[in-house]
Amino acid sequence: MPAARRAGGGRAAPAGGVFARSFARNLKQMPSGALDRDLFLKTFHSLPEEKVAGALAQASPRERALLLSSLPADVASSVRQWLPPVMIGPARLPPPAPSPLPAPPGGPRAEILTTNYANVPAQLAETDPTGWNRALTDGKTVQDWSIGGPNFFEWSPVYDRTCTFEREGGLENPVVGATGWAIPSQNAMGLSGKDVWFTHPWWFDWEYYIALDPQFQGLLAPDGANRGVDPTKSPGDPGYISDPDYNNALRIAEGTGPGELGLSAPLGCLGVEIDQDLVPPAFRATVQQGTRIATFGRWIVDSGHPDFHTEIHPPLLMATATPSPPPSGVPGAGVATHVELMSRPYTSSQKYSEGNFIDHLVAEVAKVETPIFGFPGSWRVEAHPAIYPVPYVGRPWLEFFVRPTTPPSNDPLRQQVLMVQCHFTVRKGVAVWVYQAGDDTVGVSIVLGDLNPAPLPKKHDYSVSWSELGSEYAWIVGIWGLLETPLDPLGLAILERGILTDRYDPPLAVSGVDTTNVAGPMQAGQLTSAVGWAEDDTQPFPIYGWLDVFWATSGPVVEGPAD
Repeated sequence: MPAARRAGGGRAAPAGGVFARSFARNLKQMPSGALDRDLFLKTFHSLPEEKVAGALAQASPRERALLLSSLPADVASSVRQWLPPVMIGPARLPPPAPSPLPAPPGGPRAEILTTNYANVPAQLAETDPTGWNRALTDGKTVQDWSIGGPNFFEWSPVYDRTCTFEREGGLENPVVGATGWAIPSQNAMGLSGKDVWFTHPWWFDWEYYIALDPQFQGLLAPDGANRGVDPTKSPGDPGYISDPDYNNALRIAEGTGPGELGLSAPLGCLGVEIDQDLVPPAFRATVQQGTRIATFGRWIVDSGHPDFHTEIHPPLLMATATPSPPPSGVPGAGVATHVELMSRPYTSSQKYSEGNFIDHLVAEVAKVETPIFGFPGSWRVEAHPAIYPVPYVGRPWLEFFVRPTTPPSNDPLRQQVLMVQCHFTVRKGVAVWVYQAGDDTVGVSIVLGDLNPAPLPKKHDYSVSWSELGSEYAWIVGIWGLLETPLDPLGLAILERGILTDRYDPPLAVSGVDTTNVAGPMQAGQLTSAVGWAEDDTQPFPIYGWLDVFWATSGPVVEGPAD
């Protein structure tokens, strides 16, 4: 008997779900050859919006992702056109907190930028709540290759420890999201100085940390690794500070001195890293100490370092929110919340056909030492990382909420309205919707749908000398000694030419449509899906843009005659 139950009269009831009965009926009634799009749309529009909204409000993060994944491609790429606002509008506003979210003293309130994004629980974190970050790779790092360790990578996705699914967005490796307060890296310009060239074709990482809002603390390692300390040692012991960068971020997050945030960070701060040239400098400049930030991306354990801290690496979408002067030309405009939004245009693979980059270098050296009629099997050690021109998989559905920096005036003689101005440039297949979400809030909902692969920018050769690997990876030079045959003079001369790898030009987040179809300034209640965005596939970023939300005075309140 089929899994579906038998209903009265012997008919099989459709599988559970708000759309099940309507879908089954339409599937039976629509003519042969009907388009999947028409079947989906007829089913979706057969139910009242409030019923759909109720179902979405009760759905788990996985179920909501499954709904979007079930859309036919020609619907997913035109969500604004085909579907009502409830589809990508909020299932619900973030629930009211019993008290305001933590915020640095003297800074803006946390509520200027929030999200109701719900992260998919990680099975390993639920089964090993005290040490899952180390258990993810059996306590081994990529450097353990030198002692016969397993083939782990520099970063290990929490949802997919084998790194089978490198790009986030699918059900196997979902996107995670969080809001909090930014803490830039204390390195010069926030840039790392010691990443591996062969997995960073847009150069060493740009880094920042997030002092997370309380509801996102589960993204942090449970053993204190994100505090930058060794949980097995006591303060004052040698090696107690396991990562000075994370420990410094913790000091800034919890400190009460000038410029420090004065927040509670019991498990430390979440690291965020991405190849520096994938983020335009203008956006990087918005991430200042104490900036309110939302970040969505791939959740990993850093298995390139022995402390096994957690990160979003790399982010797929970032939004910063800061107070901004009142917009000009708007009567009675107040201080605005200004949002800058940026996405990731490409994903760099850390995998080679042989495994990780160390496996690959060993294979490359072996080719040099394998002669063919007296000639070396290879004239150069090379390490060219693979690039995904579509940076994610699936159809990630991301949303955040923005409020004005200042509350509305309580002057009974002036009527204040919530105002918005915004513009987003998107690639075909991406849908963005800005709407009045209620409770003095503007919502921004984004569906990252089916994309055409973006052309890669110009690529340049770059040679890395073995000596440049530095102290952290100097041991890789030892792979020469792992060969079965000693290096001959010719092989040694070839190896001394260095390792040939790639460096790409920075992609540009600039388009001729950046000033086309700008929304506002306009009342938030007048926003429609047709304004505030423009499409351009000649640039590679799925979405970038800006948003201002503020109060304005519409005029004096005129009272009618007394009864």
